[in-house]
Amino acid sequence: MSRLLIVVWLLLPLFSLAQSETYQPKAENPYATPSGSSEQGEYMIVAFPDRLFTCHFGKELVAANDQDFDYIRNFFQQILTDSITQAIGTYKEVVNTNRVTDSHREKSMVQENLSYVYTDIPVKEEELSTTDKFKKKLKLKKEEPKPTKTGTYIEGGQLKTTRSTTPKYMSSQVKNPDFISVLQGIHGQEFIVTVNQVEFVYAVRANQLDLQYERFDRQLNVHYTVFDSKGSVVCGGVATEYLSKDWNQLDEIAAHSFGKIASQITQEIPGLIPDETEE
Repeated sequence: MSRLLIVVWLLLPLFSLAQSETYQPKAENPYATPSGSSEQGEYMIVAFPDRLFTCHFGKELVAANDQDFDYIRNFFQQILTDSITQAIGTYKEVVNTNRVTDSHREKSMVQENLSYVYTDIPVKEEELSTTDKFKKKLKLKKEEPKPTKTGTYIEGGQLKTTRSTTPKYMSSQVKNPDFISVLQGIHGQEFIVTVNQVEFVYAVRANQLDLQYERFDRQLNVHYTVFDSKGSVVCGGVATEYLSKDWNQLDEIAAHSFGKIASQITQEIPGLIPDETEE
């Protein structure tokens, strides 16, 4: 009996190690380095929830990398947030919630206080033409187009269905802003960048013959939102990159696309990149 107790006691550390083991990318992967991340910063990066990861060619990635689907999703969660951290970190101090001491609790705190909904992609204001500027100066109002109904409705005694053609993205909205001040007390962040959804899908531009003969590109969509310290949306949208159908290694996908995605997001954040025209 005493020998059994000693064996159990010796094995306990091994069981604890196995239970506490978390996902870590391959050591040789250069994108696994937490470069640019700190415990204090003006910007905080939060990864997408597990349930909002879509991959139409997951079987190919599983086979090529000899890993299960959870590993692949976790890989993309970590390396994508690292890439965004490095891009924003060029200009400001950044807190990457995948790299902080209490990572799981803080990510859960953010995600549980957000609602994820499809929203129209914000349209940038186009520069006014000379005529428009003149009309505006004379306070002449242009006739506003009548809003078009979308969805299913009754009109003229008939049932009609009109689909919205406005591009949408998966946005996040703050349900309870109290968590922001809690995290501010720890990290001092002024803005939170949430990656809301990641989609690896067949490119929209691919037709049926392209799919049949496997001569199509793959499309990576990364939906994101940026909040300020009050929980108000600063900006949001979807960053897109196209991938070759021959890229099945995880490191290869990350190397070709994540830096470009991170750059797109960084360029859309107002006031982050200094204006080169300013002296």
